[in-house]
Amino acid sequence: MFSVYQIMISLNIIVVMKVHNPYRSKYNHSYHNKKCPFCNNEVVKKQNIESLEGENWMVFVNQYPILDGNVMLVLKRHVEDTSELNKNEWVELQEKIEQTKTILSKIFDTKSFNIGFNIGPDSGSSVKHLHWQIIPRVNHQPINGFAGFIAGIQNVRMSPEELKEKIEGSLQ
Repeated sequence: MFSVYQIMISLNIIVVMKVHNPYRSKYNHSYHNKKCPFCNNEVVKKQNIESLEGENWMVFVNQYPILDGNVMLVLKRHVEDTSELNKNEWVELQEKIEQTKTILSKIFDTKSFNIGFNIGPDSGSSVKHLHWQIIPRVNHQPINGFAGFIAGIQNVRMSPEELKEKIEGSLQ
């Protein structure tokens, strides 16, 4: 079963990406939910890769991945906008992005990544808690070269648990 993940309009061109993803189809969180999943201790315990955790940031394996290797950098304190970050959080964020890219580069044999965040209900964000998505891109994932967006049909092949094991194994 395929679900439409994203439709992007750029220069009047519509790019559609379909992802077959048994994990993402179970996702039902809304931006307007009152409870924050990233402030929930059970979620933190399940998704956090403790050996990558910093003073301010946690690295989560996305339980509802967009593509294989999808991890998230999640701020330990609950904030909703980048304007609320202090200098130490910005500095550590850069360090965690580079550390995470290095690990994912080894696991997926790539130097290509999509890294980004969404702020606010109209951005596509489903969680108010500020977090960055890091997604390794590999050669079997087609991209629309003109627009530079993700395009094509994708299959998520790796379970979140398998990804967490691979990341933890690469740190030993």
